[in-house]
Amino acid sequence: MAVLIFRLNGVSDEEAQDVRDLLSDNALDSYETSGGRWGLSVAGLWLVNEDDKVRARELIDAY
Repeated sequence: MAVLIFRLNGVSDEEAQDVRDLLSDNALDSYETSGGRWGLSVAGLWLVNEDDKVRARELIDAY
């Protein structure tokens, strides 16, 4: 099951891209959702595999 690993609300485009690259460079499958037209949805980066959560969190926290 997918797990939200990083919310994109309020972060700069540069920071968001850095986190995207961090996940990709470490072979962590992820996808992105937007806040939608009215900002009612969750804008964030999601891990495809829940088993990657601990590793991804360690990488993001070290960033």
